[in-house]
Amino acid sequence: MKYLSFLLILFLVSQSCKPNQTTQIQDEIPPADLPFFKVALKPSQYTWQDMDQWYKEELPKHKGKAYYDNLQAQFFSYLMHAHKFLEKADQASIAFYVAEIQDRPYLLDYPLVLAYVEALEGYWSVEKRATVLQQEYDKNLQYLTTHFADNLPLREQKLAALQAAFQSQ
Repeated sequence: MKYLSFLLILFLVSQSCKPNQTTQIQDEIPPADLPFFKVALKPSQYTWQDMDQWYKEELPKHKGKAYYDNLQAQFFSYLMHAHKFLEKADQASIAFYVAEIQDRPYLLDYPLVLAYVEALEGYWSVEKRATVLQQEYDKNLQYLTTHFADNLPLREQKLAALQAAFQSQ
């Protein structure tokens, strides 16, 4: 379901883009035949450890591809939702993925970021978790402000969602 939502958002964004931007957005959609989706979409057959192994061994092979950032973002979502990662994994593994999220230029799914960071309660101090969340909020706010300047309605929609998620913490 998350994958369909993601594709719908990309479709809607592409409809509001200039012609040359549409091709760029299509290039940023991960190919549906990637082995990742076989693992991600079958949580009854694959564990979060299988996903972790795929991330560490296979995802780097896609670095430099136009779809890399979106594939990585989808990975974080599938890992959390389909594979119940935050419920099953040890906190060191969760901290690894929080660091991966922090290395990204943005991740507009702030509730996902919030869930990952909050899963580190007792592992990280309140101050560290608050600092990471504030940094992620600021980074995403900056991204929205600069990258959606030509699409004010979408920017305002994303900004409202980001602020609502941040205020809910």
